[in-house]
Amino acid sequence: MFLDTKGRIRAAAIAFLAVTGCAITAHAGECPADQRKLDARGPVDHAVQGVSDTTLGAIDLGKEQAKITGRELRFRKMVIQPGGVVPWHSHDDRPALIYVAEGEVVEYASTCAAPIVHKAGEIRPETHGTSHWWKNHGAGQVVLFIADVRRDPNDHNIVLRGRTVLREQQLSKALRRLLRHRRTATLTLSATDDSGNGTTLKRTLKLKAR
Repeated sequence: MFLDTKGRIRAAAIAFLAVTGCAITAHAGECPADQRKLDARGPVDHAVQGVSDTTLGAIDLGKEQAKITGRELRFRKMVIQPGGVVPWHSHDDRPALIYVAEGEVVEYASTCAAPIVHKAGEIRPETHGTSHWWKNHGAGQVVLFIADVRRDPNDHNIVLRGRTVLREQQLSKALRRLLRHRRTATLTLSATDDSGNGTTLKRTLKLKAR
């Protein structure tokens, strides 16, 4: 059976979509070249939702021949339920590799103006300059396996409104610099735990120079 011109065009379009896996609103695997830009999107205030994060193993790199003191190599399993959200976070001080073992998840990165779709079998490197959040828009769960290198477990990151991610020591220095120029300052902190239950704690502090 022969196809007319319209039929051939339609068939070619369907074949192209099937082979390339193109999506209308998101781009599979990586950010398209024409969508890559610094500060393409800023932090959002979504709380963690429908996420379980389990550390399967960890190695103290300071005790290995590499002698990277204060760094820990972790291997984790993360499960994101339908509608689940991994909140905005930075990888400036925590490089990671993420393997998508099951499902499909969408990444919203600071360096890409378009959402990025990650499918089962893909690996996403997360390095210095990467800030992002993730969401499972699908009907099934997403399973990720994550290898990352972080500082010791007590060296938590604090995410402030704006584009700044500071460790506790850096935050202390930043506040001291601020109070050199202003006698008082008001600081609002919003912290969300990483246990998957979505608990958010907000505190407003009024600071005065001594």
